[in-house]
Amino acid sequence: FLLEGCLSVLSDAKSKDQLLEGEIVDMCSMFARLVGNFKVDVLHTLPSFPNFLSAVREIGHIILVQNSAECEACGGDIEMMEGYEWREEAFNYILDAIVLMTDDRWLLSSDSEAMKVSALFASSLSPLYDSYVTCRIKMSRLEEMYLVTNAADLDEVREEICATDLEEQMTTAGSLGRISVATSAMCLSNKLQACLPQLLALFNAADVSHNISPVAAALSE
Repeated sequence: FLLEGCLSVLSDAKSKDQLLEGEIVDMCSMFARLVGNFKVDVLHTLPSFPNFLSAVREIGHIILVQNSAECEACGGDIEMMEGYEWREEAFNYILDAIVLMTDDRWLLSSDSEAMKVSALFASSLSPLYDSYVTCRIKMSRLEEMYLVTNAADLDEVREEICATDLEEQMTTAGSLGRISVATSAMCLSNKLQACLPQLLALFNAADVSHNISPVAAALSE
């Protein structure tokens, strides 16, 4: 019943083409609680479980895309982003739910059902890793370009907090990447190959100065 209720609210939000702060944060929090309380061996028996996984992926993707779009609209100035904090909170709940599911001991059994669920995780959730990497790279590039262009410095305490939060999020996102190691490795390889020519051009430039341009700083980031 709770699972169906969450899916209904999220379906309404998506149909309106908008994510409401209170609804989404609460729903993502409930996702994590449901997984923590009922475990995968119970949830996978529900007919709506595949829809649940799809909803987790879709909402996570929407949150990431909206964050990167607002970051671009604000020229990389994170502090000007109105929805950044609540979207990050909601996405972290999604990551928590994914970690709880993928680290469930039941999946380690040789049971055929457990193997089917692991395969379902790989097909349903692994695309979110690509979305995360893509949007995280884009936001890092935009933020670094803004900071260098405007010679801006974050408050030292705030910068330390942001760095810690990001490190924790990226560590947690590693569990998302391990759902399908081959797919995740291919994602990272493609991202590196895409920027490698620019990186080589940057390092091989004849006129290398100690003053790093905004473009170079963004690329390095």
